[in-house]
Amino acid sequence: MTEYIQTINKDHPVQTTDLNYTDFAGAPQFRTQLAKFFQKRLFALSNEVATVDPNNFMVFNGAGSIIESLSSSVCESGNYIMIPAPQYLAFENDLNRRFGCNMLPLYMPYNKEANEFQLNKRDIQACLDQAKSEGKKVRGFLLCNPNNPTGDIYPRELVEWIIDWCSENSIHFISDEVYGLSIFNKRNGEEFVSAGRIAHEGIASGNASHDYTHVHIVYSFSKDITLNGFRVGVLYTLNQDVLNFMRGNSYFQGVSSHTQKLLTHLLERDDLLGNFLLENNKNLTHSYNQVASALDEFKIKYVVPSAGVLMWVDLSGLIKKKLNKDTIDQQDEITFWQGCFDEARVYIPAGQFFKCNVPGWFRVCFTTYSADITTLAFQRILNWVEKNERIIVN
Repeated sequence: MTEYIQTINKDHPVQTTDLNYTDFAGAPQFRTQLAKFFQKRLFALSNEVATVDPNNFMVFNGAGSIIESLSSSVCESGNYIMIPAPQYLAFENDLNRRFGCNMLPLYMPYNKEANEFQLNKRDIQACLDQAKSEGKKVRGFLLCNPNNPTGDIYPRELVEWIIDWCSENSIHFISDEVYGLSIFNKRNGEEFVSAGRIAHEGIASGNASHDYTHVHIVYSFSKDITLNGFRVGVLYTLNQDVLNFMRGNSYFQGVSSHTQKLLTHLLERDDLLGNFLLENNKNLTHSYNQVASALDEFKIKYVVPSAGVLMWVDLSGLIKKKLNKDTIDQQDEITFWQGCFDEARVYIPAGQFFKCNVPGWFRVCFTTYSADITTLAFQRILNWVEKNERIIVN
């Protein structure tokens, strides 16, 4: 991507207009190109079904800023947004740091046979019922699809059901799709289907029981496009009240005119962008295969991801061995995590940081370092576990 940005920067040098303010909610030219990009790439939406409207976009400085502002638009302070767990560890900060929206974890049970954390309708309803019984008002449901940290893609049928369920319960549906174009391993033949596509096809069918104004799609240029330093997050919604509210917030969280200009020209070059996405997914496949092979050799279990840059790794067996225990709890997990850092000199984030209630799971990013370095990290952990010294807990 560095070469592509350098080429665009050379072909479109800085002009006087790039030094001026633009629409804080997103430059019109940028939103026009975003509409085309979402239509073709993220939504994969036929023109016969619908045409994505540039006026339904909002541009902020990162997906975290989008989620923060969006949650404050649909929640009063003290309200809750339900999020399946394991979940991205910064969601709680995005919701709660400034505006007091609370995170309600929906713990996905681990199916040992299928080797996956499963999201199901029964648990979703049970979580809402429990919240109501405790006097908690749930105003949103945030689905990270593809999931961070497991890399799972949720089936279209389930996403459609959640969207309908949210409408029936007066809950906003927020779909975080920042890994939506980083699909490299279609496990069980799953296809990623954006909530935006579901919404527009539902409207076009004429059979929908609602207007999908409760559906909000969050995207970012940080993951699929690998421009995390550019700080560009995008909201797409058909809800004009939400757009109007967030437009007021955009003054505080805008993206520079020059950054939007560069990305406008990048999106104009759809051929170039298509080549990049293809090459990037090949690289993801290669990196994943190398790390997966090492974990297989070490006999370490992991959830097989379909998308993204992360692996959800089960180190419960190593914890039991190191601590000489038959069963472990979250305190054992954190003791092992601290030992990895202090003794093995490896930092690997523990599952409880991601609201996982099954002890022993850890998150690995298989693209941050080379496969050799990641393999070395696990070799260090294994060597440390094999030592006879017990962990000293202060």
